[in-house]
Amino acid sequence: MRSNIVIMFVLAVVSGGIAVFLANVWLNGQNQQVIVAAPTPAVATSTIVVAATNLGYGVPLQQETLREIPWPTASVPDGAYAKISDVLTDGRHVVLSPISPNEPILKWKISGPGARASLSALVTDGMRAVAVRVNDVVGVGGFVLPGDRIDLLYTRNGNNGQAPSTDTLIQNVRVLAIDQEADQKKDQPLVVKVVTLEVNSLDAQKIALAQSTGSLSLSLRAAGSLDKAAAQRVVEAELVSSPSIYEAEIDAEKAARAKLEAKLKAAELAAANPPKATTEVVEPAAFVTQTDVNTTVGVTRGTKREIYEVPLEKRATQ
Repeated sequence: MRSNIVIMFVLAVVSGGIAVFLANVWLNGQNQQVIVAAPTPAVATSTIVVAATNLGYGVPLQQETLREIPWPTASVPDGAYAKISDVLTDGRHVVLSPISPNEPILKWKISGPGARASLSALVTDGMRAVAVRVNDVVGVGGFVLPGDRIDLLYTRNGNNGQAPSTDTLIQNVRVLAIDQEADQKKDQPLVVKVVTLEVNSLDAQKIALAQSTGSLSLSLRAAGSLDKAAAQRVVEAELVSSPSIYEAEIDAEKAARAKLEAKLKAAELAAANPPKATTEVVEPAAFVTQTDVNTTVGVTRGTKREIYEVPLEKRATQ
């Protein structure tokens, strides 16, 4: 009996040792396995010309201000240059729109070969550049800068018997330049005398006429704003709210209401106490009829006026 216990104990120890050995062999084999990653597909690249430094409006392009970098061929932007030689060989170019370091040089951001940094190069096809006279108030305290968007307000002074009024003449207009400054990197307020706007041909005519018949003001829009306000004229009567005006309106409305209530009560009393029937001979030539005599009462609320017709009395006519 004792020998059987010893044999079973020996077999258990041997089995445990074999199990530990096999486990170590398996773990070592797992650690030695080499994980082979799937190869990354190659992306076709080409070169593109970018700015090597900050390039402001009017800066001429030179070899030292440009550099070439790799760029995915499938995502090359329109108007980009592949080589610096492509930019410089056909003549002198100047910057028309500010370019930051590592930003691609695009054809629409630079002038044509041999051209200068003129305002005409900034005007979009089909548009016109129009100058508007301004001062520190009209020009929003100098905070209107090139590249901003504004609304143009037209104010009539009330000549020829017309009431003074203000209309929104044009909305969402791009500012091309202030005085002789067209650099869109300007970030400091500048009080100027002239603001140049980009508008279409018809709006250019409107601005020319408006400057000769009234005055123009600028209303600065929020950056990126595309909203369009409903056209609405503001007249002088809407500028103030005088308490005396509203008190007069309330008094007139109360008087008209009291008069109408008195008439209604009189009609109710007449209906409750009808007159006794009488016989009366009326000559045909002197036939008498009763006609209503009415009056009108006008009530003004703000800029809206309403007319009420109020019966006063009955008059005998022949």
